[in-house]
Amino acid sequence: MILQAMILAFATVLGAAMIEVRAEGRGERCSGRASGPWLAAGDGHTITVEVDGDRCAMASIHFHVQRPDGRVIFERIASGQTMGFASLESAKLDEALLFMVERMGDHKSNPLPDWPPRYPDLKNTGSATWYETDLRRDEWMALRESKAPMLVIALGPETNHYFILDKSGEVIEFATGKPR
Repeated sequence: MILQAMILAFATVLGAAMIEVRAEGRGERCSGRASGPWLAAGDGHTITVEVDGDRCAMASIHFHVQRPDGRVIFERIASGQTMGFASLESAKLDEALLFMVERMGDHKSNPLPDWPPRYPDLKNTGSATWYETDLRRDEWMALRESKAPMLVIALGPETNHYFILDKSGEVIEFATGKPR
């Protein structure tokens, strides 16, 4: 059975964003693609998530971001098992992909936690998440204050990876975080 959906997502105050989701399930086959705007970037960047595998639990999940001119500036691959697809039925893939695209692109850096001066790192500050980063405190605080577009992707068991669109237009990873 081929599932196709065109979903109109009202995600910004400025207008509607079109998100396309195509998922295909034949027996146990797990294959699909979702694309939508990177809303936090706000200037025509697109997030795409593609899934393909014999079963959702074993599928490869490919994430990429394109600039408005079509150049890919970010790519990562994860496994369906790592991403929590182990119990996902192929019939629900379209909903899962849509959710991923919407959630990935709706972040800015300003909600990152404060890094109090008395702490040498971000692991034990009392935040609900502990973070590992190579940034110094002053760099972390500047990133937080910049309100830069940010991607948050769970690329490991209970591990989020944080990526930022820097001023040069490239996407760089700056931290990982785990819930306490």
